[in-house]
Amino acid sequence: MNSIMPLLLGEQPIAQAPKVTLTNGSHCIPQHYLTYNHSLASVEAIVLHMEFDPRFPVFVAQDDGGLYVQVGIIGPDNYDRGTHIKSDKIVYGRKWRVEPQLPSSEIIQTVFLALKTAREHELRELFQLRYGEHVTTPFSCHRDLPLMAHHQELVQQSSVGLLNASAEASIADLLGHVNYGGYRFEIDSVMQLDDTEWYIKIRVSGTGHAELSELKNRTVSLLVSSLDSNHLLHAVMNKLIDMSNHLVAQTLTFKGMALFSAKNDVGAIAEMSIEGRLRSLNVAGDMFQHSLAETNYATDQTRVPKMVSGALSERIGKTLKAFDRLEGILPELG
Repeated sequence: MNSIMPLLLGEQPIAQAPKVTLTNGSHCIPQHYLTYNHSLASVEAIVLHMEFDPRFPVFVAQDDGGLYVQVGIIGPDNYDRGTHIKSDKIVYGRKWRVEPQLPSSEIIQTVFLALKTAREHELRELFQLRYGEHVTTPFSCHRDLPLMAHHQELVQQSSVGLLNASAEASIADLLGHVNYGGYRFEIDSVMQLDDTEWYIKIRVSGTGHAELSELKNRTVSLLVSSLDSNHLLHAVMNKLIDMSNHLVAQTLTFKGMALFSAKNDVGAIAEMSIEGRLRSLNVAGDMFQHSLAETNYATDQTRVPKMVSGALSERIGKTLKAFDRLEGILPELG
């Protein structure tokens, strides 16, 4: 008989939690029957089991605001315009807070989101567009958004620059103004599917940054609803972000498994979920189910926002009043 799967540091089973037997004969206590009290040591232990690109180290630290994970990004300075050989530089992404009561799975998901966000931040800076005599990064996250919102008439598209006439040549000319971390885009083919959709196939050439491995020896396919040049540039950027997110999902591992990979069997995951939730509750006693409900309610209470009085609190209060019979724990509004 297989022994029960050991718990991670920071995990504790609810009293009388049912044990589940998996289809391979192994036993476990599912995460939704556990309580959590994570610390710096327990979050570090989780991250130590995770592997990804060494250019994106994941740090675990704490400050006056509590525990957090933070991604470092190692690479050349994107804004160093010099012609000399660039040394690698490390910069840091935003801090992602980790509550002590957060389930271990959600900590893993937080790291997943932090890596996707950090990588997207970088690749947005690597998308360079030659505009007139200058090279710009129009999709960078460092745009002055309050300034743009105050002067919307300066940044919103006033006319549509269609590329219908000799579409392939026009798109090739547009893409010729783009440099993506050392990669260049060349038009392969354009096919009109109907009145509202075009299929565009783009070849990737050149030698790009080492961290952009998803583009090496690849072609990029786009399905667009317009041949407007502005729309096309946005479509290319969105496709590059999708490819980056896919790379993270396929290569980020926990204990050697790519948890978010599309290679994982959806049906098998569904079966494990059924075993862990529905069938386990059938064998659990009323006393445990009462304890489970109390535990879940106590956890939910730790997440309720506590706001001070002010304009935002008043606006949220009015918004919530518009919902009839709103269940859950309402926020504490000032």
